[in-house]
Amino acid sequence: MSHETAERPPKPHSDSAFKQQRLPSFYPQHTAAAVSIALLLTAVVFIPIGVVIVVESDNLFELDIRYDDVNHYKFPGLGHSSFSFNSTTMSAGTNCKKLLTLTKTIQGPVYMYYRLKGFHQNYRQYQESRDDAQLIGDTVDGSGDYCDPLSNPGQLAPGGSADGRPYGNFLYNPCGLIAWSLFNDTISLYKVSSSATPIDTTDPTLPSNVNVVCVGDGFTAASVSTNAQNLCTKSGIAFAVDREDRFKAPKLNTWSWTNAGQPSSADPFLAGGFYAKEAGHKLPVSTDEDLMVWARTSSMPDFLKLYRVIQTELPQGDYLVDIMERFDTVSFQGEKHLVLATRSWIGAKNYVLGVALLVLGCLAFVSVLAIFILKCLEDR
Repeated sequence: MSHETAERPPKPHSDSAFKQQRLPSFYPQHTAAAVSIALLLTAVVFIPIGVVIVVESDNLFELDIRYDDVNHYKFPGLGHSSFSFNSTTMSAGTNCKKLLTLTKTIQGPVYMYYRLKGFHQNYRQYQESRDDAQLIGDTVDGSGDYCDPLSNPGQLAPGGSADGRPYGNFLYNPCGLIAWSLFNDTISLYKVSSSATPIDTTDPTLPSNVNVVCVGDGFTAASVSTNAQNLCTKSGIAFAVDREDRFKAPKLNTWSWTNAGQPSSADPFLAGGFYAKEAGHKLPVSTDEDLMVWARTSSMPDFLKLYRVIQTELPQGDYLVDIMERFDTVSFQGEKHLVLATRSWIGAKNYVLGVALLVLGCLAFVSVLAIFILKCLEDR
């Protein structure tokens, strides 16, 4: 047997432009003229846009009022707010009043925000402490690790029972730390009448010589106003996708522990819809837009959240901010602010973007001049 192998015929030679790398190509030349044109175009675009953004930011109104430093609220506070618990009237919360003066009329709509500093919503355990299937109404319970450590009342109140059933058999709805930590200060704004007598901001009662602009807690969980004088709205503060798709009426059963409570229960916490062993701290409602806004967690520890929208202008004059504090920031050395602001096509005030564009545009223009001068010196 022959071990010789026949030689393979050579492959036909390809003379295509692609295989022989003869395709037409473009090699940009970094000449002084080309670079100057690119930099000049950058300057022509960036400088006008930067000027427009800075000017538009100047035209926007924004007022930041810190209020946590007045009372340094810690639960239960001074007892300026009352609530019914176990057929008795109890009190908690602390009233805070602030006076402010507008030197000019502010055109509406005016947005009311609360601002928190030092609150880290971006911690992974906090962000994951919710059950989206429960919030969308697909499941009853908040089982598994999603809602720890607030899946059921027995987790933080071990040994408790309601109507002969252990707390651990009930299910919070909505469950999790996000729902439990919902910002619950109530913020109201009043216009002080021109003939007003001096207002004592240490008096927790509301003076008679003020007119309602916005009563923050004058709305139901469905965003319906319960105060006919309200000039602000709650409906629409959350994203449309949250209202329409991500937060729906909950699916419930006899083990559900909700805001509505079970009035026939002998356990006052279950009957009133309070968190177990936390009188006065009610569970939120899944379809409440305040919860939807809060549940969109911030990536930074200093953030704004939309609270209400004042639909009318705010005339020049004096205003009273009346706040019932129930949210403790002392425990984590945080801050609470009220922010009143207007918005435009650029959104909020954005001096950083405007100045950045101006700086880049000016640097590009200076670079063009430098290239021109160097080119002239080179040609001499």
